Amino acid sequence: MAIYGLRVISFIFVALAFVPAAAHFFSMFNKMKLDGTSYLAAQRAYDGWSLFGIVVLGALLSTAALAVLLYRSGGAFGLVSLPSSASVPPNLPSGR
Repeated sequence: MAIYGLRVISFIFVALAFVPAAAHFFSMFNKMKLDGTSYLAAQRAYDGWSLFGIVVLGALLSTAALAVLLYRSGGAFGLVSLPSSASVPPNLPSGR
């Protein structure tokens, strides 16, 4: 039962972790039509989105905990570590 609950929580966290990347992707085509000043003004809509780091951390921790639980129970855990490792690179700080 604990494994099922952790699967649901992990799925929700991983899905939410990709929201910022999807927002950038779906608005990209409209932003490409803007001049420089308008583009920078439109980017202000993403202020405060750094708080999504909490969701990313939740995704990493919940998928890692799920992988450990599955490993200890003898279940297949390889595919569980995939969302965890796939959610890290898009959300790393860019150094700007």
